[in-house]
Amino acid sequence: METFDAVMGFLTDVFVMFGIIVGIAAAIAVILAPFFLRVLTVPEGFYVAFKMQGRFVYGAMEFDGYHLEANGTVVTGPGPNYHGGCELIWRWGGWIFYLWPFVEPANYADYNDPNDGFGHGVYVRLGDVTSNPVTAEAETTEPATGVNGKSGSVAVNVKFTSKMRVVNPQRFLFRSPRNVIKEAVEDRQDGVLRALIFSGSVADIQSAKGNGVALWKRLGPPTPANPRNLDLLGAFDEARNDWGLDIVENSIVVKQVDVDPEYQKALKAKAQQTLLAGGEAARIYGPVKTGVDDYGLQQKDAVELQKRAMAGGGTIKESQFKVGNLDGTSLLPGAISEIVSGVAAIFGAKESAKDDSGKGKEGGDNPGGKGKRPEDMSPEELRAWAEKKGG
Repeated sequence: METFDAVMGFLTDVFVMFGIIVGIAAAIAVILAPFFLRVLTVPEGFYVAFKMQGRFVYGAMEFDGYHLEANGTVVTGPGPNYHGGCELIWRWGGWIFYLWPFVEPANYADYNDPNDGFGHGVYVRLGDVTSNPVTAEAETTEPATGVNGKSGSVAVNVKFTSKMRVVNPQRFLFRSPRNVIKEAVEDRQDGVLRALIFSGSVADIQSAKGNGVALWKRLGPPTPANPRNLDLLGAFDEARNDWGLDIVENSIVVKQVDVDPEYQKALKAKAQQTLLAGGEAARIYGPVKTGVDDYGLQQKDAVELQKRAMAGGGTIKESQFKVGNLDGTSLLPGAISEIVSGVAAIFGAKESAKDDSGKGKEGGDNPGGKGKRPEDMSPEELRAWAEKKGG
């Protein structure tokens, strides 16, 4: 009996000692828990990665409509919103508990530029991010412009924006270069846009302004319908496959196209020249047609007559040539060219004003009998000659 009592006393002492130890441990744990046990929540649209001894061990996200594959790639559809695992990390609902400093969340600024718009604190943004405007400078392969009639190149500055998206946040944090945005945007997109500029003309670049869908197709592989496509989208493969950063489809948009100032001056001069030529042709046309149709003048003579009147700052009087409701500006381009060509012909055709009856010769039936050719007559003399000829 005494032996039994001794054993029970010993066991009681052990249990008491054990309870004291557990109580002390629990008290220590409660006291030290704020220093070691930490909790973290993940906001909607973000991802957080945990590392232990500098290596990735666990990642979790909150992104409605998407889930994480085992390799950390974000894909659409239902599924787990975490990947990896660690005994020192527990998840309960929207809370993630972990023992620090054995494991800790990766700080975005330790791996990437904190000002690039893709993350802050310990979080990585998963939604689309619009890049700051980037300018690509290159020369177009310009066709014959009409400015100098020759093919050549034109310096162009193209300002564009794009949208990017993190498609594998683990790779984006731990594998990409710190300046990944510059590598993915300023270098690769700049190179792609340079190739696009060089492959076309100023008009081609202008036509892509604001049209991300058309530009994306132009950068895609050639098709029977679009054999001139450049097949340049592969330039973004490294950023997507190795660094976890992708360019959103159809998001590259040309915002502004600045052409070399000298080329702009040449275009402006050509447009002004065309406008002036068109205006002069319009002024010539009405009186010339009236002179030919109503007064029987040869076209070159009527043109010369109007040219002289214009050189004097005026035009043939309506009392002489009645234009009626004819509008010179409605003349077809081909007819204008024909009339303008006739102007040049006047000065080279010395004998064209003479006819078989001897008109234009000394003593002929020209008014005044002074042997004047029609292009040498004053408007009054030419009208009198035209009336006599018509009579």
